[in-house]
Amino acid sequence: MEFLNGWYILLVISDVLTVLGTIMKIGIESKNFASYDVCSILLGTSTLLVWVGVIRYLTFFQKYNVILVPPF
Repeated sequence: MEFLNGWYILLVISDVLTVLGTIMKIGIESKNFASYDVCSILLGTSTLLVWVGVIRYLTFFQKYNVILVPPF
């Protein structure tokens, strides 16, 4: 676990979910799939993980760090 960074794993999972959701969306539009629920769950989870990464990135800046990180 020393060589694996959790944030990189989060990015890879987010990218995989985005690709799978996009493939399903293309399939839905071409009438090959009818599973709207799975597609929306994949794309929604991917979006959530991207925003978690953005919030983590903003903690590196001192200006935004005051807002995001508690002072204790």
